[in-house]
Amino acid sequence: MAHEAFEQKMHQLVDLFQGDMDGFLTAFSPIHVTWHARRGAVVGGALLPIGFLTFHHTAVVAYKRMLRSINQRMPPPFAPGYNSAIEGVGDPARFSREVEDWHNSVHNSDMRLMNPATNIFRPRFWGLHGFIDRNFVRWQRVHRKITSSEHRTV
Repeated sequence: MAHEAFEQKMHQLVDLFQGDMDGFLTAFSPIHVTWHARRGAVVGGALLPIGFLTFHHTAVVAYKRMLRSINQRMPPPFAPGYNSAIEGVGDPARFSREVEDWHNSVHNSDMRLMNPATNIFRPRFWGLHGFIDRNFVRWQRVHRKITSSEHRTV
């Protein structure tokens, strides 16, 4: 499955850059740009479709591993204007769209968070995505785990 190949790629990236956060973020930057431009990740020369929540979950997991390698922790949650009613949405694709819409409004409200090539270097970016990831994990506990095929769109 596409998401598993992407998870493997990110795992290898963390292994390669253990202890070197700048190196990791520099290597992750074009991966992040590609996802925003094409809604997927290139693995083995092929563009694999990966949904918003799946892509960013994998990125957050990798970032947390990198933080552990330098004895640091995730930045505090950053969630201005978040409406917790989103969490009651039972359909995973709709939940993903609603979270992404809110997420986009946060990015668009701060010029330093708009460029996917550089926003990953800002702790606030990771505070936002860490918050989203915790909600995604919690949503799956409350509603259901998403299926392998849903990772393409969720």
